[in-house]
Amino acid sequence: MRYYISTVMLALAFISQLASAYQFTPKSSKYSSNIRPLGYSMTIDSKALGSAMDIDIYLPDSYAKSTKSYPVVYLFDSEYLFDITVASMKSRWQRELAPEAIIVGINTTSIHARINFAMPIKRPNGSVFAGHAKPEKMAQFVSSELNTFIEQHYRTAPYRVGIGLSPTATNIIYDFLLEKPFFDVHIALASDLHFTSLDDEPLYQLIEAKIKSHASAFFYHSKAMSDFSADDSGKNTYLALRKRNQDNQGRLITALPANTEHYALAALSIDEAFGYLFPRDVWLPDYSVFRDSATPVKDIVNFYNERSHNVGYQTYPLIDSYWSINNIRALSDHLIRQEKRVQARQLIEWTLSVIPGNGLLHLLLSKVHLSENNIDLAKLHANIAIELAMQHGDSAELFIAHLDAVKAANKQTKKH
Repeated sequence: MRYYISTVMLALAFISQLASAYQFTPKSSKYSSNIRPLGYSMTIDSKALGSAMDIDIYLPDSYAKSTKSYPVVYLFDSEYLFDITVASMKSRWQRELAPEAIIVGINTTSIHARINFAMPIKRPNGSVFAGHAKPEKMAQFVSSELNTFIEQHYRTAPYRVGIGLSPTATNIIYDFLLEKPFFDVHIALASDLHFTSLDDEPLYQLIEAKIKSHASAFFYHSKAMSDFSADDSGKNTYLALRKRNQDNQGRLITALPANTEHYALAALSIDEAFGYLFPRDVWLPDYSVFRDSATPVKDIVNFYNERSHNVGYQTYPLIDSYWSINNIRALSDHLIRQEKRVQARQLIEWTLSVIPGNGLLHLLLSKVHLSENNIDLAKLHANIAIELAMQHGDSAELFIAHLDAVKAANKQTKKH
């Protein structure tokens, strides 16, 4: 009992502390912030770039209700990519098809700003794109100044995704080709891999070589087929790349949407890229297998431990998603019906150990204790669920109704 009370106190302390993440008060004059339709907008004075940069930040709904750390998705061209990335990720979170993440967008509101920090590359005709640009300065801003700010103010996991579009796709390529890339995952939209480096090395060959030498590398790139209307050499390069994808075990993905436009492919490509990065068959737990297992709790723990090992940071069930909470509830109810109450309790206790301070989990644990006729613990966890709901500003009606049922069961027990 002392363990659960201390867990709740810790969760409530974290919630109080993290409320400031939604109403951020700058620590210095370098930062200012405003609420935007999705998330928050901030301005950061960058020494590396010599200018003020507008930054968009989105935190998952579960952020203030948890103590866990989140991977970070960094977007160049936030004005184009931020809202569609948030929408795509939220849709996947609801079905536990991707990890919840902090989404950070970098606004580059003029074509001059976008090209000024792009990666210089040669076109097939020999002319140079962004010849005087300084991608290393943008890399310094993202990896040092912006990342430091994000890590100081938010709970982050050691897993970073980078996404760029058209000119800023070259920033993704630039980082990928570094000896020690900042991003773990690289997504280049409307890319130009048929161009060459300034040393006349085809970009696609440099990327293929990096993929083959780094087992954990993942590079997704897309190009609208309409962009090749007057460039058969580029089209043939991309078609050949797509054909060779299978040789790279799904780590170098070439997408060529046929009926879309240069910028319009962003929404399609982002959703597809996350589908490749977090494939359903290896990311989504199959709870039907756990139901039929002799050791369901052990199997679930092993599933998440293996998944965490593969991606390099701790992953969890997404309790706020429709998929997970209903499957965990169904599995615990199934175990109770089979009179495997100890396993049902272990399932919820393990989930609470990795996601402390979750009211729904305390409700489920209360139900398990009630099935064991442990009225005191059933009351304790029902009250914890109510307190957490009130702390978060959520409805507590379901939890209160359950507490009434526990009290009624207690009265019935005393009569006998």
